[in-house]
Amino acid sequence: MRKIIILFSTAIFALTLLGCDKKTSTPQETNKTIIPSSSDDSNTNPTKTDVPDNNDVPGNNDVPTPNTEEVEPKNTPDPTPTTKDPIPPVEKVDPEKTEEVENPPPVIEKDKPSDETKNTPSMEGVEFGETKEVKSPTKPITKIEPEPSAKVVLEYNFMGQRDGSATKWLTQNGFTDKKSGASLQPQFKDGALVFAPTSSTFGVWVHPLNLPQAKRVVIEWGVLKYPKPMNWKKDNKKRDAFELLLSFGKEKLPSGSFLIPNAPRFIGYFIGKKEPKNKIYTGAYHKEGGRYISIESGNLEGQNLTTEISLEKTYKNAFGTKMLPISGIAFEVDARDSSKGSKAFIKKITFYDE
Repeated sequence: MRKIIILFSTAIFALTLLGCDKKTSTPQETNKTIIPSSSDDSNTNPTKTDVPDNNDVPGNNDVPTPNTEEVEPKNTPDPTPTTKDPIPPVEKVDPEKTEEVENPPPVIEKDKPSDETKNTPSMEGVEFGETKEVKSPTKPITKIEPEPSAKVVLEYNFMGQRDGSATKWLTQNGFTDKKSGASLQPQFKDGALVFAPTSSTFGVWVHPLNLPQAKRVVIEWGVLKYPKPMNWKKDNKKRDAFELLLSFGKEKLPSGSFLIPNAPRFIGYFIGKKEPKNKIYTGAYHKEGGRYISIESGNLEGQNLTTEISLEKTYKNAFGTKMLPISGIAFEVDARDSSKGSKAFIKKITFYDE
């Protein structure tokens, strides 16, 4: 066997020597191309109040120089860069200075607490429940395109956030846990800010603002589970899975009770179930300066809604006067008397100047 191998090698060597005499001086062109490797950077950085940075995804458009050395191409992602529409930066608010604002958004009591509500245990430290059931809805009800000339005044964009607790983000971006905010178990899940208390509770996160130029707001949000009971025909059943509460002006109006602090005018926008769309309600307190509007209505559980609100129009309908400048924003959940809590999500809130 060894002799056969030696004879075979000798024959190949002789043929190689004969082939060298027949080669031309013209070098062959190589068809091999070195494929540049690239790496994905999945980390996202939120900006203001929930507004994550929208930096361009890094890419590489340089064409590599052909090389005669053969290199096996690797399975690498397409290096073509992608571009995202930039989101205007929003005003940064130092959370340590929020107490200096003269008129922070009020903590609103829509009705008198029941005995069951008074005995509701604290949800401090309770881990977020049922997060695996939270899915990003895929069926939009409406699609709102901003006016071509409209400018973004302020935006909260939660779609780039990593899954996990949202408590740290809220406090770092100017929100204050004004009343049992931790019991709402705020979480980032599937590109949204989710509030999902698992039992009876009422909580509010507030943030003082100064937005005199804001005239319109567009919200991408939805309800995954309504609180039970929920019936806005009765004062003690005015519940909501999520409420975007905006306060207007600085003048404080009486609450109607010495136990409840006075507050500026405010409107709470919520997604109703059986409540007629755009119907205006008042609560047990703040009858002069407080209004609630079922800005969406129907059996909308699990649906992704895009809601456009004319702030000037809804304010005029609610109070009959010209709109005062926005002075605060609050995220509120009222799931009192609901033994299984509620669940809602918010993807983005954008204020426009017209």
